Amino acid sequence: MQRIFQETLLLTLQKSYQNISPELFNHFPRIFLQDSTQFRLHEQLAPQFKGAGGSGSKAAGKLDVVYELKTQKFTQIKMSKSTIPDQSRAQDFVEWVQEKDLIIRDLGYFKLDALQELQGKNAYFISRLLHCTDVYLKPDSSEAINICKYANQSSPKSSVIELPVYLGKSNRMEARLIMYRLPEAVVNRRRQEAKKQAKKRGRTPSQEHLALLEFALFVTNVPDSIWSAEVVGTIYRIRWQIELRFLDMEIFIIYSCIKR
Repeated sequence: MQRIFQETLLLTLQKSYQNISPELFNHFPRIFLQDSTQFRLHEQLAPQFKGAGGSGSKAAGKLDVVYELKTQKFTQIKMSKSTIPDQSRAQDFVEWVQEKDLIIRDLGYFKLDALQELQGKNAYFISRLLHCTDVYLKPDSSEAINICKYANQSSPKSSVIELPVYLGKSNRMEARLIMYRLPEAVVNRRRQEAKKQAKKRGRTPSQEHLALLEFALFVTNVPDSIWSAEVVGTIYRIRWQIELRFLDMEIFIIYSCIKR
């Protein structure tokens, strides 16, 4: 299963990689993509692979992968129970990251401490921004800004907005905040999904969170002298190819279980 997953992902990423100018990656000796997926397992496997329970599966597994784009090899594939959060693995491979390496991650891995460690090693990152993160325009600002309100007031017609910001209440980290304004149909779907997920947890999403769904939000420390704001979103799309192959992998696992 691991070999099949690796080979199908390799073919997909090779095609995506070919559609982007190689010169965009010249500055980075290594480029790591990290993502994870969950899949249901037979309930007899619950002692080893505990699921979420309730209305969810009693047994579920999680596959966590790290893929190095330039050598086209997996540097990490971990199988675990589904209840282990991605954020707990945010610092898994920070220790062997080297200067000028680039790490591209999904939102689940967002952790300011881990990003600061990467920055301290002179490595680069691209990450989606967790909506509850405090964002400041100055390192000594006393109040965090309302990102959506600020963007709509300062750049009401811009499809791409970039702000130099500082992240976190304490030990603030400097970064580029890049905001992509989304089509109305996409925004509506995102808000419906946010309300649906919140309802499952017995919560109500805040108006600020729903407003932020008007944008795709990214943070990076790659300077604009290397990549413009428009390029950052294009590069991040490569990581989405892993999610597509995760779907193939889940179908394969389910099919294998049915055959057995």
